[in-house]
Amino acid sequence: MRNHLNQLQMQMKRLLSLFTMCLILAGCQKAPEVLPELAIGAKPMDPGYMRGINISHYLSQLGSQFTFGDTDYVSEKDFVWLRQEGFDHIRLPVDGPLLLGEDGSIKTDMFGQIDRTIEWANRNGLNVLLDMHKLPGSSFSGDPDSRLFENPELEEIAGKLWKFIALRYRERGPELRFEILNEPVSADAALVTAFYGRMIKLIRGISPDRVIHVCSNRWGRIETIDALLPLFPDPDLVVDIHYYDPHIFTHQKASWVQSDHPDFPEIEFPGVVPDLSDVIPENHYGHSYIGRELTVDQIAQDFQILADWSGKHNIRVYNGEFGVYYKAPDQSRTNWYRAVLNQCRKHGIGWAAWDYKGGFGIREADTGKPTLVHHAIKPYLQQ
Repeated sequence: MRNHLNQLQMQMKRLLSLFTMCLILAGCQKAPEVLPELAIGAKPMDPGYMRGINISHYLSQLGSQFTFGDTDYVSEKDFVWLRQEGFDHIRLPVDGPLLLGEDGSIKTDMFGQIDRTIEWANRNGLNVLLDMHKLPGSSFSGDPDSRLFENPELEEIAGKLWKFIALRYRERGPELRFEILNEPVSADAALVTAFYGRMIKLIRGISPDRVIHVCSNRWGRIETIDALLPLFPDPDLVVDIHYYDPHIFTHQKASWVQSDHPDFPEIEFPGVVPDLSDVIPENHYGHSYIGRELTVDQIAQDFQILADWSGKHNIRVYNGEFGVYYKAPDQSRTNWYRAVLNQCRKHGIGWAAWDYKGGFGIREADTGKPTLVHHAIKPYLQQ
């Protein structure tokens, strides 16, 4: 009898434990996230170019690890997946120097891979923003190069390349757009604007209805967009910005910005930047961040400035790159993506996250498995 009672008590404890666990799990399940509605008076600025991804390390940024147009890295099945997930376009970075010979001649055989990629995307319902990621005499990384904007010979090479591209794709419609140059860096933004003006005139002489994007000076900063005003009014011109603020957070532990010291601390978002003085070089930009509070409100303020400027001048704007390096803390990465995407959604700003399978990727390069970044972005693809 006593054994029977003990068995009953044990069964009751198990049932109670299971019941308690069910209650805990039910309490932990979150209701579907309610995303912000458009601000009063706002509307989607660019239908068809609202939810995108950058296809990096495929036709650009190859180094020794990647091959131009490698179908083992990107193939049509990737575009099928992207469309199924809810993306409506890709930003396709192409390094211009890879398309040119040493004498500035155009390597026409290199365009087969570009043609194929555009066709794959369009066939699966994805629009394409063809981004000239680099040109001879213009570099945004390491020691920036701005010779393009002052050297007539380099500009002539750039013009020939854009003329060739405009002719090659002149029959394509709004499913293809051009971005003249990614992240120009010049001490004189007016020189960049003047260069854009000449390239726009050249392209429109061949493809008059083509929508063209112009990236603001100094890595696509919001602070430099006023310099682009001489190009307007132009109903088929879009201003690109790139958003990686606060940079010390989004690029923490990245080698190319000298933040990869083995003792580099984790930086949280929202949060306060810890003391970095022992883990970064003496002249590193990170010193200006030490002790600074990083908040969601700062991001909201930046995008309010952008949206106000857009409304004041009746100019469409686009967030062509944004992201957080994978070594940042997981929850902080999610918090940051939501903060940025909430603002894009609120103001009707189209975007393309950086990147597809790289260090900021939405998929793992080897397995194709969706990453934390994709899970953070996914609600904004479906609502």
